[in-house]
Amino acid sequence: MKTLHILAVAGLLASGSAFAKDLLTQDQYIDYQAQMKCAEVQYSYSDPDRYDKEQAKIDKSFGIKEKDIEAGRMDELMEKYGSDSAVLDAIDAKVNVACPQPE
Repeated sequence: MKTLHILAVAGLLASGSAFAKDLLTQDQYIDYQAQMKCAEVQYSYSDPDRYDKEQAKIDKSFGIKEKDIEAGRMDELMEKYGSDSAVLDAIDAKVNVACPQPE
């Protein structure tokens, strides 16, 4: 019986991430990704140092820490929201408004 209890506790601990609160809501994820894409478009090729600073600034404004990235929490969000065409369309729409490209 003791072994069964230990296995049940271990199972709950292992699945704890499934019950953890998402790092960002869907709306926050859309805003975050739009800002990151805009920074990429504006600076990644022309000013890589500024691009790195912009990424750090965006991460900080959304409360994303290096440990979150290392733990795969951003990857989890990409899996959760990245296949939703409505989310992708919303990101693109925000990018188009925030940093329009010359035609």
